[in-house]
Amino acid sequence: MQFAVVGGMGTFVGPILGATVLTLANNLLRAFAQFQPLFFAAVLLLIVFLMPEGLVGLPARTRRLVQRLRKGRTDSAAEG
Repeated sequence: MQFAVVGGMGTFVGPILGATVLTLANNLLRAFAQFQPLFFAAVLLLIVFLMPEGLVGLPARTRRLVQRLRKGRTDSAAEG
């Protein structure tokens, strides 16, 4: 379940991406075994609250942010 939440539910690629990211994180954090549950809980909470569409939605979210920043820059350039 946590793979789908991290990667993005409702997509084919989401759980695969979530499984890959969490497996890599698990291997990287092997030296800190006592803190792994805390890390994974924090990741799940951050994903749920900050990226409800999961990692799959990150490119679209980044694209929208860049468009807003560009629009704001052109609006301020037109004013000044």
